[in-house]
Formats: sequence, C-alpha cells, structure tokens
Amino acid sequence: MNGAVLAGGKSSRMNFRDKSTLLFNGVTFLELIVSRLERFSKVLVISNNSTSADFPRIEADFYRDIIPGIGPLGGIYTALTHSDEEQVFFTTCDMPLICEEVISPIAEAGVEYDVIVPVHNGRYEMLFAVYSRNCLPRIKEMIAAKRYKITGIFEDESLRVKKVTVDETFMAYLKNINTPEEYGTLSSRKR
Repeated sequence: MNGAVLAGGKSSRMNFRDKSTLLFNGVTFLELIVSRLERFSKVLVISNNSTSADFPRIEADFYRDIIPGIGPLGGIYTALTHSDEEQVFFTTCDMPLICEEVISPIAEAGVEYDVIVPVHNGRYEMLFAVYSRNCLPRIKEMIAAKRYKITGIFEDESLRVKKVTVDETFMAYLKNINTPEEYGTLSSRKR
C-alpha cells in the first residue's frame, strides 16, 4: 500500500499561508506527516504549491494535480493514477496529530475493500481513508460530469466500501488546522 498526503489546498482560512510549511515542534507539517507514513511502501505528496526541492529532507514522490482546480477529488485521482500499489492510504497536510494508533485501524481494515473510511456520528472522514485504484473509473465519471464531492465515490455500488466507526478519541487525532487561531492553539501544545 502507498501513502499519500494531499497538500495542494489554497489555505484561504489560513490567510493563504501554505499549511504544509507550518511548524509543529520545529518540524514542518508535511515533514511530520510524511514521517508518520513510514509504514507504507512509498509516499506520494500531491501539491500544486510545493516540490521536492522545497522539502529536501522528505523522502517522497511529489506530483502536481493532473486536473488542477477540482479540489481534493483531483488529489485522490492524481495519487491513484501514480500509485504503484492497488491501495493508497490518504491524509492531508493539515492533520499534524495523526499517529500509528489511528492509521493502523484504517490501513489494516482489509485489502479486499475499494474504500476504507472512518465514520463518526454519521459523517465520513473522507480525507483520512484508503482508496483503491478500482475507484479510478468512478472518479473519471465524476470529473467528466463536473461532480467533485468525494462522497460521489461511495454511490458506486460496484465498489466495496468498509465503514469503520470511530470515537471522539480517534477524531481528536484528526484535528485539521485551518485557521491562525487553531494553529495558535496547536503551537501551545507539545507532543
């Protein structure tokens, strides 16, 4: 299984500051998150903002969106297209608290599934999930129809979807840092 980090957002709520370059305990978010994905055979970073030259200490393959401007669905499409494994574990560059305790239950839920997604209180955590290359035909259909909501993948009944129910403790590790205020609160923590 490959790992992938989606790092191409506009960061409008962060005053357009590239979140992958934010520091936590002296390390950039992107470096930290890539280090947490060391269990995977290869890590792909999907970013329209950065290249490997911007992060020389990261061992990962950097790719720009194949189809820019369509949000996270474009990042998923790009990573699945470039993956040399059937399944890809996805996360984003703004979840600096992720760790093996939350990665394992999702990454190890089964090779027989096309989508493995955490669910909390009926809501999918679509950007901390596993997608297989079998999702590519559905994603291409969605892109052609200009339907970019990731939940459209789950509507394809031919895809095998595993929903993993998670609790509040699990979700605390998936905290997205989207605003300067959230970053300020995070910066006061040590981990």
